[in-house]
Amino acid sequence: MTTMHEKGEMSKSYSQMSPQGNPQELLFETRAYLSLFHHECGMLEAYPERLTRLQVEIERAGTYWHTCEELAYGAYEVLVN
Repeated sequence: MTTMHEKGEMSKSYSQMSPQGNPQELLFETRAYLSLFHHECGMLEAYPERLTRLQVEIERAGTYWHTCEELAYGAYEVLVN
């Protein structure tokens, strides 16, 4: 297993490793994650409204907050994959 240090990522700041520094990249990553989350959880009808709210939040603040359900799903995916 390759560590973050071996990949050279330890010398980068958090903002360099995360898409937060680039709103367009953050929005791209957000769309991908939300699409997967809503598809896998059978909540496709809620996807457009959630994406719209997050687009506004990213434009306003440069970041957004996950819901508890999104966080739980992400944690589950990390465990099983």
